[in-house]
Amino acid sequence: MDDLLVFGNSNAKREELMSRMEKPNGGKYTLERMGVASWFLGIQMLQTEHSIELLQTSYIERMCKDIFDIESENDSVTTPFDPKVNLSKDDVPASAAERAKLSQLPFRAACGKFIYLRHTKPECAYAISQVCRFASTPTKQAWQQCRRLAQFAYNPRHRGVKFTRTTDVSELLSVRAFADASFLDCPDTARSTGGYCVFFCGNLIAFESKRLPLVTLSTAESEYVEATRCATEVAYIKELCRDFNIDLDTVPIMEDNTACIAISANPVSFSQEGGLVRWAPRSRFLHAHVRCAVAAPSPKAPALPVLQVHLLNGHITGTEL
Repeated sequence: MDDLLVFGNSNAKREELMSRMEKPNGGKYTLERMGVASWFLGIQMLQTEHSIELLQTSYIERMCKDIFDIESENDSVTTPFDPKVNLSKDDVPASAAERAKLSQLPFRAACGKFIYLRHTKPECAYAISQVCRFASTPTKQAWQQCRRLAQFAYNPRHRGVKFTRTTDVSELLSVRAFADASFLDCPDTARSTGGYCVFFCGNLIAFESKRLPLVTLSTAESEYVEATRCATEVAYIKELCRDFNIDLDTVPIMEDNTACIAISANPVSFSQEGGLVRWAPRSRFLHAHVRCAVAAPSPKAPALPVLQVHLLNGHITGTEL
């Protein structure tokens, strides 16, 4: 027995598909039709004619009450993570007694709850990636940030991710991506944290905030590595849309680092200095896709996933997701 969601914009086609799956009609399954979905795996689905909103209100209330003893809103918490705090493993207590006391905290349970929470709280992705690094070695500061994150999620618990039917013609069948990265914000590994988000028809469909897999030597490198990770996600989305007979044009990736944009257009001069040697596959991947956007393919050539790096003034923050 398992739950299954069936999506479609045609009731006739949806009924035909479910009928073909049922045993009386030659299918392999016994289905129980439960009507329009309102709950799925603990996520509430509010469906209207113009939008679908995913909420985890009950999930957040149970998590905050059971783990953090939070049952009221606190307007003083306006961000999911304190920007002045830089978590480090050096904060782990030296004495065994203090470490044993911290080990009694439900830190791992909180991290597991947060990971599932990010499905409807993309603005918390960065904070979740930060605190989950200390699941095995909790610190006092990390636990304080966990409580802050839980309180921030509790305040707007009645809001989630909303997918609306676009009325803007320019947004129809369009994909836009945003990429950004920090520089050396992890004192334990000297690595940076990057993030990206992808919008389809004006709706958020993919996002990530994660520590980069390698040490970068400049802001341009960290931004370039994250732009490449965003490019791979965009290439996957383009291939996925092709399965639905949707051919997307050039997809812009919004990036705010001018050096990153220059390198993506021509990485040769930079690679001669040895800067791109350590991550040559990434540099060639992004450059090849950007070059495809400049040189139009011949009519007989197969469609390639073309990307374009644009300049965006300002930085992408969690609240803007």
